Amino acid sequence: IILPSVRLIISFLLVFTVSSRISFRNLFTGTFPFIIVILIPSIPITLPPFIRVLSLILGLHLLSPLSKVL
Repeated sequence: IILPSVRLIISFLLVFTVSSRISFRNLFTGTFPFIIVILIPSIPITLPPFIRVLSLILGLHLLSPLSKVL
């Protein structure tokens, strides 16, 4: 029960940190990866860990192009 809450907090902190650095011009291009990162902790625990890991990798992969912009 504690783990999803911690991941949710970390995800919001990550989104806030990245979005505060990004300019308003690039805000819309980064909205989709941010949504993915927010949705990662809300993935049901009943799903196999493999699928959850894939979702995490997908979210990080979508964020990687943004790191070049920052």
